Amino acid sequence: MRTSCLWLLACLAPLPAAADITGRVSAVTSGDALTVVVNEREQVKVRLVGVDAPEPYQDFARESRSSLGAHASGREVRLDVVGQDRQGRTRARVWAAEGSCSQPGCPKTVDLGLAQVAAGMAWHDPGQDRDLPAADRQGYGEAEFMAKARRLGLWAGKNPQPPWAVRQNRLEE
Repeated sequence: MRTSCLWLLACLAPLPAAADITGRVSAVTSGDALTVVVNEREQVKVRLVGVDAPEPYQDFARESRSSLGAHASGREVRLDVVGQDRQGRTRARVWAAEGSCSQPGCPKTVDLGLAQVAAGMAWHDPGQDRDLPAADRQGYGEAEFMAKARRLGLWAGKNPQPPWAVRQNRLEE
């Protein structure tokens, strides 16, 4: 009985912060969240750190989710875990092999959060980027600026509202 309890606690325990974990993306749930299978059977719900994608009821939510899916679905990824969010999801930078290479150790990897921001599929969220190195925070901000200037993705629409503002407005209603 004691062994069963310890095993259950180990399975339910959150992933440690600052860990590097590899796995395969099994689902993309939004433009900033996905599920990764690690250790061949454990499913980890992951929230990309430093970005915020449109909510399901917002314009461009479907396109944002599809964009992340194109970069991540079925691919091997590396998670740079920084903690957990309020919903219990693992907060991490997620790195995927670029192009057709889907093996860990591929020479070229892509930061999925930065890719979403650069494509205009998500906002850089300065309120949630404290776990990124300063140079990377600046890079995310510059990527958003360039996406806005080029009117890419959600920036092609009229006055796109960031998800954190939309969530706040809904709470106030």
